Amino acid sequence: MKNFSELDLENLVIDTPIGKKKIDLEGSPVSGVRMEVSKAYAEIPVLLQKVIDQNDQNAWQEITNKIDYIYSNLDFSLGKLDKETGFGKEVQSQIKHGKRLLFKPNIVAPLVIDPTTHGERYRSYHSY
Repeated sequence: MKNFSELDLENLVIDTPIGKKKIDLEGSPVSGVRMEVSKAYAEIPVLLQKVIDQNDQNAWQEITNKIDYIYSNLDFSLGKLDKETGFGKEVQSQIKHGKRLLFKPNIVAPLVIDPTTHGERYRSYHSY
């Protein structure tokens, strides 16, 4: 199999759910990675409640392990994107020129920490 940089991208045809199509060279580059929820953000509110209410250092270690897991997977995904597109230098340049960076994980119903009980609840769009 050819290296991605050796492919004739202008004429590259791939199988898609809607049939064989030429790749889109005009759109934005996209990169993704699948993570195991249990190793990433699952149970973070419960763990954080233990840290806040009980100063539980084991819970804090679990949180840091989850953060490390997320970062290692993001590095895998963004590293591949950077290798193919120069994404990192472009982002750094735009940030230096005042543009803000937004990272949006695809979480449908994010959990938040209740400010009163320190327990978990689903994010509400109402102000309190």
